[in-house]
Amino acid sequence: MLHLPRRAALASLAALALAFASGAAAAPPLKRGPTRASVTPVPPAVARAAGAICRPRFQVDGKPLEAGTAFTVRASLARNAPARTMLVTAQHLFGHSGGLDEEVPWAEMPDLVRHVRCAGIQDRRVVQGQHALALSGARPFDAGGPDVAAFFLAGVHRGPVLELAPAAPRPGDLVWLVAQVVEGAPRGRLVHHGTVVALEGDWLTYRLDDAGLQLRGTSGAPVVDRSGRVVGLNVAGGAKAGKVHGVAQSAASVRRTLGRCRSEECRAPGKAPRLEPPSLRR
Repeated sequence: MLHLPRRAALASLAALALAFASGAAAAPPLKRGPTRASVTPVPPAVARAAGAICRPRFQVDGKPLEAGTAFTVRASLARNAPARTMLVTAQHLFGHSGGLDEEVPWAEMPDLVRHVRCAGIQDRRVVQGQHALALSGARPFDAGGPDVAAFFLAGVHRGPVLELAPAAPRPGDLVWLVAQVVEGAPRGRLVHHGTVVALEGDWLTYRLDDAGLQLRGTSGAPVVDRSGRVVGLNVAGGAKAGKVHGVAQSAASVRRTLGRCRSEECRAPGKAPRLEPPSLRR
């Protein structure tokens, strides 16, 4: 079993997160044996969740950055506040893992990460986002997390939107990583079956059925339950005893982190969204 919430253990996966985020060279392929991946039925709600993931292209300090995965989710930023639709991904993408020279501190995210354009992996639907939100305390997983970044959308979004699960899964529960992997599965297969190994603190550890998956580029992807609700935000993973394990920021931690938004837009929910600049329109 991987016990990944401890800082030392998380730090040991930093190199893996770098490869997953940037698409760098992968570890040597694992031997593939019989798995349940091809025989485990995919619930309809899980299949629909694939419509909410996209490949993001950020503008960071005036330069383009393409890294990881993002997804649309509807969540409340405070108790009894109306839910809002936003684009969510992993904070560690805005640093060494994403190919930057320095980590972008959470307080500087709105000024440095100005826009995001996210192309749907399933249908190529484009989601446009405003500047990043200032989520107090957000930092990479190997620094202790919470490894969460978020953007309000620019304009009206008519595509699929996920929801955060109201309760945490238990060890042994079935989950699905919703992402496009670079190796080990057809590019059209966007859901990958696994089992919860542990939920310790803010970290969810799960084991994927298919030992041949290469997880580069899946940082920021959702991990969902059979109802298609998000139980975790994928941040890293790796091979252990011939199995592929994933590490995710728990849905409860994602919800708390969104609730610590310090951006003006979070305090003024009625404010009209700012549209993306012409340079980002396609």
